[in-house]
Amino acid sequence: MPVRFLPECLSRFPPCCLSLAGASLAGAGRPARHPPSGAYLGAWFGDIMRCMATLPIKCHCGRLRGAVRGATPARVTHAMCYCKDCQAFAHHLDRAADTLDANGGTELCQVPPRLVEFEQGTDQLACIRLAEGGVLRWYAKCCNTPIANTPASRRIAFVGLLHGVLADTAEVRSALGPVRLCTFKESATGDVNALAELPGLTPLSMLRFGLKLLGSFVSGRYRLNPFFDARGGPLATPRTLAEAERAALPPYA
Repeated sequence: MPVRFLPECLSRFPPCCLSLAGASLAGAGRPARHPPSGAYLGAWFGDIMRCMATLPIKCHCGRLRGAVRGATPARVTHAMCYCKDCQAFAHHLDRAADTLDANGGTELCQVPPRLVEFEQGTDQLACIRLAEGGVLRWYAKCCNTPIANTPASRRIAFVGLLHGVLADTAEVRSALGPVRLCTFKESATGDVNALAELPGLTPLSMLRFGLKLLGSFVSGRYRLNPFFDARGGPLATPRTLAEAERAALPPYA
């Protein structure tokens, strides 16, 4: 694992992982003040690598498959979005029932695009925009499974994977952790009292997000994006919904 990722990873590792790493460094009965040998360092890095999860991705019919590799709490943000466009996207695909929660929220796994890999079925990727110049909303055209949201330019290295494409396993739940960000609560439907306790955007969270984007841009890692080709264009030509199409979709209708 590149050394530059260690501070980011270690700052957010679960206490159990850090305790394992500490035990590896100190060794059984070895005083902590002694410099660690290569064997102990190897065990320490092994503990760290075991904390980096692989999260399988697949559409409902299984033709599109991939994974998020190297997921850690520092790299993954478990989020809920209640914006009207996310709700409209689910309704456009006729997937509202298995995408939106009782309040119209979309559960997301926000990760750097470089962690996402597709193993098969990229020819099934398609995308739409709900407005000219808007976010690219990706789905698998084979079964209309909503896959992810990305900015229109790969220079903004960000992808919000919809939770429904991830396997419901203990490893995935552990890597995601609790919901750490909730946006556009004002557009939620139904009884919204329970949403009041969910964390929203703060200046600090926005600063951290901006610094991550800047780091990806400066380092050139933004180019590692499976939703865009080598020249920087989207893998599928985006279709922008007509104004009348968008207006006919809940919650706009």
